[in-house]
Amino acid sequence: MATSTIEARCNARPTRLAFVLPNANKEMLISVFARATSLWGGMFNPIIILDDAGRRVSGRHIELIPERPYLELQENLLRAFDPDLLCNFANDPLPRELSDFQHRTFNADRLEKPLINERKISHFVDVWPIYDDLWEKEFKSALTPAVKIGFIDKAASEASAFLAARFGLYASEGAYAYLTRRFNAETLQYDEHLKTAVRPRNVMMPLAITSVHCRQNRQFFYSHAYFLLDPEDPFDLVDYWNLRAAGMILMPLTLMDYREREVPIRDFAALAGYPINEEARNHAFLIKAWSITDEEAAGVREWLSSLDGMTGVITQGWVPHYSTSRYSDHDEIEIEPITGFESSAIGVLNNGYGVLQGQAPSFLRQDNFHSYWSMDLSFYTSWEENACYRLS
Repeated sequence: MATSTIEARCNARPTRLAFVLPNANKEMLISVFARATSLWGGMFNPIIILDDAGRRVSGRHIELIPERPYLELQENLLRAFDPDLLCNFANDPLPRELSDFQHRTFNADRLEKPLINERKISHFVDVWPIYDDLWEKEFKSALTPAVKIGFIDKAASEASAFLAARFGLYASEGAYAYLTRRFNAETLQYDEHLKTAVRPRNVMMPLAITSVHCRQNRQFFYSHAYFLLDPEDPFDLVDYWNLRAAGMILMPLTLMDYREREVPIRDFAALAGYPINEEARNHAFLIKAWSITDEEAAGVREWLSSLDGMTGVITQGWVPHYSTSRYSDHDEIEIEPITGFESSAIGVLNNGYGVLQGQAPSFLRQDNFHSYWSMDLSFYTSWEENACYRLS
Protein backbone atom coordinates (compact mmCIF):
# COMPACT_ATOMS: atom_id res chain seq x y z
CA MET A 1 0.00 0.00 0.00
CA ALA A 2 1.55 3.29 -1.15
CA THR A 3 1.53 6.07 1.47
CA SER A 4 2.34 9.74 1.22
CA THR A 5 1.58 12.93 3.10
CA ILE A 6 -0.03 16.20 2.20
CA GLU A 7 0.02 19.44 4.20
CA ALA A 8 -2.43 22.31 4.05
CA ARG A 9 -2.74 25.68 5.69
CA CYS A 10 -6.33 26.00 6.93
CA ASN A 11 -8.29 29.17 7.62
CA ALA A 12 -11.68 28.66 9.28
CA ARG A 13 -13.65 31.84 8.60
CA PRO A 14 -17.17 33.22 8.23
CA THR A 15 -18.88 32.41 4.96
CA ARG A 16 -18.63 35.47 2.74
CA LEU A 17 -22.20 36.61 2.10
CA ALA A 18 -23.30 39.52 -0.08
CA PHE A 19 -26.78 40.95 0.43
CA VAL A 20 -28.69 41.86 -2.75
CA LEU A 21 -31.59 44.30 -2.39
CA PRO A 22 -34.09 45.01 -5.18
CA ASN A 23 -34.32 48.74 -4.39
CA ALA A 24 -33.41 51.42 -1.87
CA ASN A 25 -36.21 50.65 0.58
CA LYS A 26 -35.02 51.91 3.99
CA GLU A 27 -36.99 49.38 6.04
CA MET A 28 -35.47 46.52 4.06
CA LEU A 29 -32.01 48.07 4.37
CA ILE A 30 -32.36 48.34 8.15
CA SER A 31 -33.48 44.71 8.30
CA VAL A 32 -30.33 43.72 6.38
CA PHE A 33 -28.17 45.71 8.81
CA ALA A 34 -29.87 43.76 11.62
CA ARG A 35 -29.27 40.40 9.92
CA ALA A 36 -25.64 41.25 9.24
CA THR A 37 -25.17 42.35 12.86
CA SER A 38 -26.32 38.94 14.09
CA LEU A 39 -23.93 37.08 11.74
CA TRP A 40 -20.39 36.26 12.69
CA GLY A 41 -18.32 38.49 10.41
CA GLY A 42 -21.43 40.30 9.17
CA MET A 43 -19.69 43.67 9.24
CA PHE A 44 -17.59 42.49 6.28
CA ASN A 45 -20.56 41.46 4.12
CA PRO A 46 -21.19 43.88 1.23
CA ILE A 47 -24.61 45.14 0.21
CA ILE A 48 -25.72 46.00 -3.31
CA ILE A 49 -28.93 47.68 -4.48
CA LEU A 50 -30.09 46.60 -7.93
CA ASP A 51 -32.33 49.53 -8.85
CA ASP A 52 -30.63 52.94 -8.70
CA ALA A 53 -33.92 54.88 -8.94
CA GLY A 54 -33.66 57.90 -6.66
CA ARG A 55 -29.87 57.78 -6.49
CA ARG A 56 -28.39 61.27 -6.35
CA VAL A 57 -25.05 61.77 -8.07
CA SER A 58 -23.33 65.14 -8.12
CA GLY A 59 -19.84 66.52 -8.60
CA ARG A 60 -17.50 67.84 -11.23
CA HIS A 61 -15.78 64.46 -11.49
CA ILE A 62 -18.90 63.13 -13.23
CA GLU A 63 -18.16 65.54 -16.08
CA LEU A 64 -14.41 64.82 -16.16
CA ILE A 65 -14.72 61.02 -15.89
CA PRO A 66 -18.03 59.82 -17.37
CA GLU A 67 -19.65 57.44 -14.95
CA ARG A 68 -20.03 53.83 -16.05
CA PRO A 69 -23.41 52.08 -15.95
CA TYR A 70 -24.65 51.54 -12.40
CA LEU A 71 -24.92 47.75 -12.61
CA GLU A 72 -21.38 47.57 -14.01
CA LEU A 73 -20.21 49.23 -10.80
CA GLN A 74 -22.13 46.62 -8.80
CA GLU A 75 -20.54 43.83 -10.82
CA ASN A 76 -17.09 45.27 -10.07
CA LEU A 77 -17.95 45.39 -6.38
CA LEU A 78 -18.95 41.72 -6.37
CA ARG A 79 -15.81 40.70 -8.24
CA ALA A 80 -13.68 42.59 -5.73
CA PHE A 81 -15.36 40.99 -2.69
CA ASP A 82 -15.76 37.58 -4.38
CA PRO A 83 -18.56 36.44 -2.03
CA ASP A 84 -19.11 32.73 -1.45
CA LEU A 85 -22.88 33.25 -1.65
CA LEU A 86 -25.30 36.02 -2.58
CA CYS A 87 -28.41 36.39 -0.43
CA ASN A 88 -31.07 37.80 -2.76
CA PHE A 89 -33.96 39.77 -1.25
CA ALA A 90 -35.47 40.13 -4.73
CA ASN A 91 -37.60 37.28 -6.07
CA ASP A 92 -36.30 37.59 -9.62
CA PRO A 93 -33.03 36.18 -10.99
CA LEU A 94 -30.10 38.57 -11.01
CA PRO A 95 -29.91 41.09 -13.86
CA ARG A 96 -27.98 40.06 -16.95
CA GLU A 97 -25.02 42.25 -15.89
CA LEU A 98 -24.62 40.13 -12.75
CA SER A 99 -25.44 36.75 -14.29
CA ASP A 100 -21.95 35.41 -13.60
CA PHE A 101 -22.96 35.26 -9.93
CA GLN A 102 -26.34 33.61 -10.43
CA HIS A 103 -25.04 30.15 -9.51
CA ARG A 104 -23.96 31.47 -6.10
CA THR A 105 -27.33 33.06 -5.36
CA PHE A 106 -30.06 31.88 -3.01
CA ASN A 107 -33.27 33.50 -1.84
CA ALA A 108 -33.22 35.44 1.42
CA ASP A 109 -35.80 33.18 3.05
CA ARG A 110 -33.17 30.43 3.06
CA LEU A 111 -30.95 32.35 5.49
CA GLU A 112 -32.73 30.40 8.18
CA LYS A 113 -33.96 26.82 8.37
CA PRO A 114 -37.17 25.78 10.15
CA LEU A 115 -37.09 23.61 13.26
CA ILE A 116 -39.89 22.01 15.22
CA ASN A 117 -42.51 24.23 16.89
CA GLU A 118 -42.19 26.72 14.02
CA ARG A 119 -38.84 27.92 15.32
CA LYS A 120 -36.11 28.92 12.89
CA ILE A 121 -32.37 28.82 13.18
CA SER A 122 -29.64 30.43 11.13
CA HIS A 123 -27.96 28.38 8.41
CA PHE A 124 -24.79 30.35 9.14
CA VAL A 125 -22.84 31.08 12.31
CA ASP A 126 -24.55 33.74 14.42
CA VAL A 127 -22.90 35.78 17.17
CA TRP A 128 -24.66 34.13 20.10
CA PRO A 129 -21.96 31.46 20.62
CA ILE A 130 -19.46 34.34 20.68
CA TYR A 131 -21.47 36.02 23.42
CA ASP A 132 -21.58 32.75 25.38
CA ASP A 133 -17.81 32.39 25.02
CA LEU A 134 -17.26 36.02 26.04
CA TRP A 135 -19.40 35.53 29.12
CA GLU A 136 -17.47 32.40 30.13
CA LYS A 137 -14.07 34.06 29.72
CA GLU A 138 -14.63 37.70 30.70
CA PHE A 139 -17.81 38.00 32.76
CA LYS A 140 -18.60 34.78 34.60
CA SER A 141 -15.94 35.08 37.30
CA ALA A 142 -14.84 38.70 36.94
CA LEU A 143 -15.83 41.25 39.54
CA THR A 144 -15.01 44.02 37.07
CA PRO A 145 -15.14 42.77 33.46
CA ALA A 146 -12.47 44.15 31.13
CA VAL A 147 -15.08 45.33 28.64
CA LYS A 148 -18.60 46.64 28.70
CA ILE A 149 -21.40 45.78 26.30
CA GLY A 150 -23.53 48.64 25.04
CA PHE A 151 -26.10 49.26 22.35
CA ILE A 152 -28.14 52.08 20.89
CA ASP A 153 -31.79 52.00 21.91
CA LYS A 154 -33.55 49.59 19.55
CA ALA A 155 -36.30 52.05 18.61
CA ALA A 156 -33.71 54.71 17.75
CA SER A 157 -31.76 52.26 15.57
CA GLU A 158 -34.91 51.17 13.76
CA ALA A 159 -35.79 54.79 13.09
CA SER A 160 -32.34 55.68 11.74
CA ALA A 161 -30.59 53.64 9.06
CA PHE A 162 -27.48 55.71 9.80
CA LEU A 163 -27.31 54.52 13.42
CA ALA A 164 -28.06 50.96 12.32
CA ALA A 165 -25.22 51.06 9.76
CA ARG A 166 -22.76 52.63 12.19
CA PHE A 167 -23.38 50.62 15.36
CA GLY A 168 -25.57 47.67 14.36
CA LEU A 169 -28.87 46.47 15.77
CA TYR A 170 -30.73 43.23 16.48
CA ALA A 171 -34.12 42.30 15.11
CA SER A 172 -35.65 40.86 18.29
CA GLU A 173 -36.37 42.41 21.66
CA GLY A 174 -35.15 39.16 23.21
CA ALA A 175 -31.59 39.85 22.05
CA TYR A 176 -31.51 43.13 24.00
CA ALA A 177 -33.07 41.50 27.06
CA TYR A 178 -30.40 38.78 26.87
CA LEU A 179 -27.59 41.35 26.74
CA THR A 180 -29.04 43.35 29.62
CA ARG A 181 -29.66 40.31 31.80
CA ARG A 182 -26.41 38.46 31.23
CA PHE A 183 -23.90 41.24 30.60
CA ASN A 184 -25.56 44.14 32.37
CA ALA A 185 -25.34 45.82 28.98
CA GLU A 186 -25.88 49.56 28.87
CA THR A 187 -28.53 51.23 26.71
CA LEU A 188 -26.83 54.21 25.06
CA GLN A 189 -28.51 57.29 23.70
CA TYR A 190 -27.06 58.95 20.63
CA ASP A 191 -26.17 62.05 22.62
CA GLU A 192 -23.37 64.58 22.23
CA HIS A 193 -20.85 62.29 23.90
CA LEU A 194 -21.51 59.34 21.63
CA LYS A 195 -21.90 61.56 18.57
CA THR A 196 -18.47 63.10 19.10
CA ALA A 197 -16.56 59.95 20.07
CA VAL A 198 -14.24 58.22 17.63
CA ARG A 199 -15.12 55.02 19.46
CA PRO A 200 -17.39 54.58 22.49
CA ARG A 201 -14.88 54.37 25.32
CA ASN A 202 -14.45 50.84 26.66
CA VAL A 203 -17.83 49.77 25.27
CA MET A 204 -18.31 47.05 22.67
CA MET A 205 -21.23 47.77 20.37
CA PRO A 206 -23.11 45.06 18.42
CA LEU A 207 -21.04 45.40 15.22
CA ALA A 208 -17.84 45.12 17.25
CA ILE A 209 -19.05 41.78 18.64
CA THR A 210 -19.97 40.69 15.10
CA SER A 211 -16.39 41.11 13.91
CA VAL A 212 -14.72 39.34 16.86
CA HIS A 213 -12.29 36.63 15.67
CA CYS A 214 -12.18 38.22 12.19
CA ARG A 215 -8.98 39.83 10.96
CA GLN A 216 -8.76 41.77 7.74
CA ASN A 217 -5.87 43.88 6.52
CA ARG A 218 -6.76 47.53 6.22
CA GLN A 219 -6.46 49.27 2.90
CA PHE A 220 -2.86 50.24 2.18
CA PHE A 221 -3.53 53.39 0.16
CA TYR A 222 -7.01 54.16 1.49
CA SER A 223 -6.76 53.24 5.14
CA HIS A 224 -8.36 56.18 7.01
CA ALA A 225 -10.90 58.66 5.71
CA TYR A 226 -13.58 61.08 6.81
CA PHE A 227 -16.70 60.05 4.91
CA LEU A 228 -19.08 62.95 4.30
CA LEU A 229 -22.57 61.61 3.68
CA ASP A 230 -26.27 62.32 3.88
CA PRO A 231 -27.51 60.08 6.74
CA GLU A 232 -30.93 59.84 5.09
CA ASP A 233 -29.63 58.65 1.71
CA PRO A 234 -29.67 54.82 1.47
CA PHE A 235 -27.08 54.78 -1.32
CA ASP A 236 -24.67 56.86 0.78
CA LEU A 237 -25.20 54.48 3.70
CA VAL A 238 -24.53 51.42 1.54
CA ASP A 239 -21.30 53.01 0.25
CA TYR A 240 -20.29 53.71 3.85
CA TRP A 241 -21.05 50.11 4.83
CA ASN A 242 -19.20 48.61 1.86
CA LEU A 243 -16.06 50.70 2.29
CA ARG A 244 -15.78 49.54 5.90
CA ALA A 245 -16.43 45.98 4.72
CA ALA A 246 -13.46 46.38 2.37
CA GLY A 247 -11.13 47.23 5.25
CA MET A 248 -11.26 51.02 5.29
CA ILE A 249 -11.35 52.82 8.65
CA LEU A 250 -13.97 55.54 8.31
CA MET A 251 -15.20 58.40 10.44
CA PRO A 252 -18.66 59.42 9.18
CA LEU A 253 -19.41 63.14 9.00
CA THR A 254 -22.73 64.80 8.22
CA LEU A 255 -23.40 68.37 7.14
CA MET A 256 -25.62 68.90 10.18
CA ASP A 257 -23.09 68.25 12.93
CA TYR A 258 -19.51 68.02 11.62
CA ARG A 259 -18.55 71.29 13.37
CA GLU A 260 -19.43 69.70 16.71
CA ARG A 261 -16.78 67.01 16.24
CA GLU A 262 -13.51 68.95 16.36
CA VAL A 263 -11.92 66.84 19.12
CA PRO A 264 -12.67 63.40 17.58
CA ILE A 265 -11.68 64.72 14.15
CA ARG A 266 -8.26 65.60 15.55
CA ASP A 267 -8.05 62.23 17.33
CA PHE A 268 -8.88 60.45 14.08
CA ALA A 269 -6.19 62.40 12.21
CA ALA A 270 -3.63 61.37 14.85
CA LEU A 271 -4.76 57.75 14.55
CA ALA A 272 -4.25 57.89 10.78
CA GLY A 273 -0.83 59.56 10.92
CA TYR A 274 1.41 56.52 10.95
CA PRO A 275 4.61 56.22 8.86
CA ILE A 276 4.35 54.40 5.54
CA ASN A 277 8.10 54.48 4.97
CA GLU A 278 11.07 56.65 5.93
CA GLU A 279 9.89 59.51 3.74
CA ALA A 280 6.09 59.41 3.85
CA ARG A 281 3.33 59.25 6.44
CA ASN A 282 -0.24 58.14 6.06
CA HIS A 283 -2.98 60.72 6.55
CA ALA A 284 -6.74 60.88 6.78
CA PHE A 285 -8.47 62.47 3.82
CA LEU A 286 -12.03 63.47 3.03
CA ILE A 287 -14.27 61.36 0.78
CA LYS A 288 -17.54 62.88 -0.37
CA ALA A 289 -20.46 60.54 -0.91
CA TRP A 290 -22.22 60.64 -4.28
CA SER A 291 -25.12 62.77 -3.02
CA ILE A 292 -22.88 65.52 -1.57
CA THR A 293 -22.22 68.48 -3.87
CA ASP A 294 -18.77 69.84 -4.60
CA GLU A 295 -19.68 73.09 -2.82
CA GLU A 296 -20.75 71.23 0.33
CA ALA A 297 -17.58 69.14 0.33
CA ALA A 298 -15.43 72.25 -0.23
CA GLY A 299 -16.99 73.94 2.79
CA VAL A 300 -16.21 70.95 5.01
CA ARG A 301 -12.67 70.71 3.64
CA GLU A 302 -11.99 74.38 4.33
CA TRP A 303 -13.23 74.03 7.88
CA LEU A 304 -11.14 70.90 8.45
CA SER A 305 -8.05 72.62 7.03
CA SER A 306 -8.58 75.58 9.37
CA LEU A 307 -8.07 73.36 12.43
CA ASP A 308 -4.61 73.36 14.01
CA GLY A 309 -2.47 70.63 12.51
CA MET A 310 -5.03 69.87 9.77
CA THR A 311 -3.82 72.13 6.97
CA GLY A 312 -4.24 70.98 3.38
CA VAL A 313 -6.86 68.27 3.87
CA ILE A 314 -7.23 66.36 0.60
CA THR A 315 -10.72 65.81 -0.76
CA GLN A 316 -11.63 62.91 -3.01
CA GLY A 317 -14.65 63.80 -5.09
CA TRP A 318 -15.76 60.22 -5.74
CA VAL A 319 -16.29 57.06 -3.74
CA PRO A 320 -13.37 54.71 -4.43
CA HIS A 321 -14.13 52.25 -7.21
CA TYR A 322 -13.86 48.48 -6.91
CA SER A 323 -11.85 46.40 -9.39
CA THR A 324 -10.71 49.60 -11.06
CA SER A 325 -7.12 50.78 -11.44
CA ARG A 326 -6.60 54.52 -11.53
CA TYR A 327 -2.90 53.96 -10.94
CA SER A 328 -0.18 52.00 -12.61
CA ASP A 329 0.12 49.11 -10.18
CA HIS A 330 -2.95 48.71 -7.97
CA ASP A 331 -6.72 49.07 -7.77
CA GLU A 332 -8.37 51.84 -5.80
CA ILE A 333 -9.76 49.23 -3.41
CA GLU A 334 -7.89 45.97 -2.83
CA ILE A 335 -9.84 43.63 -0.57
CA GLU A 336 -7.90 41.16 1.54
CA PRO A 337 -9.60 37.92 2.59
CA ILE A 338 -10.82 37.65 6.17
CA THR A 339 -8.71 35.52 8.48
CA GLY A 340 -10.46 33.61 11.23
CA PHE A 341 -8.76 30.61 12.86
CA GLU A 342 -5.57 29.49 11.13
CA SER A 343 -3.98 26.09 11.57
CA SER A 344 -1.82 23.58 9.73
CA ALA A 345 -3.09 20.11 8.91
CA ILE A 346 -1.15 17.07 7.72
CA GLY A 347 -2.93 14.16 6.12
CA VAL A 348 -1.55 10.69 5.54
CA LEU A 349 -2.69 9.38 2.17
CA ASN A 350 -3.12 5.63 1.67
CA ASN A 351 -3.25 4.86 -2.03
CA GLY A 352 -4.08 8.50 -2.55
CA TYR A 353 -6.88 8.71 0.03
CA GLY A 354 -6.75 10.43 3.39
CA VAL A 355 -8.29 13.01 5.70
CA LEU A 356 -7.31 16.60 6.48
CA GLN A 357 -8.83 18.19 9.57
CA GLY A 358 -8.59 21.95 10.01
CA GLN A 359 -9.30 23.84 13.24
CA ALA A 360 -12.92 24.74 13.81
CA PRO A 361 -13.83 28.18 15.25
CA SER A 362 -12.87 27.95 18.92
CA PHE A 363 -16.03 29.56 20.28
CA LEU A 364 -18.26 26.85 18.81
CA ARG A 365 -19.29 23.94 20.98
CA GLN A 366 -20.86 20.65 20.05
CA ASP A 367 -24.41 21.99 20.12
CA ASN A 368 -23.44 24.87 17.78
CA PHE A 369 -22.35 22.65 14.90
CA HIS A 370 -25.65 23.08 13.07
CA SER A 371 -24.37 26.27 11.43
CA TYR A 372 -22.07 26.57 8.45
CA TRP A 373 -18.77 28.38 8.21
CA SER A 374 -16.10 28.16 5.50
CA MET A 375 -12.58 26.81 5.27
CA ASP A 376 -9.83 28.10 2.98
CA LEU A 377 -7.15 25.52 2.16
CA SER A 378 -3.67 26.22 0.79
CA PHE A 379 -1.84 23.00 -0.07
CA TYR A 380 1.84 22.32 0.38
CA THR A 381 3.02 19.15 -1.36
CA SER A 382 5.61 17.89 -3.77
CA TRP A 383 4.72 18.72 -7.33
CA GLU A 384 3.85 15.75 -9.48
CA GLU A 385 2.77 16.00 -13.08
CA ASN A 386 -0.15 13.62 -12.68
CA ALA A 387 -1.19 14.63 -9.14
CA CYS A 388 -4.86 15.46 -8.55
CA TYR A 389 -6.65 16.09 -5.25
CA ARG A 390 -10.37 15.83 -4.69
CA LEU A 391 -12.21 17.34 -1.72
CA SER A 392 -15.23 15.46 -0.46
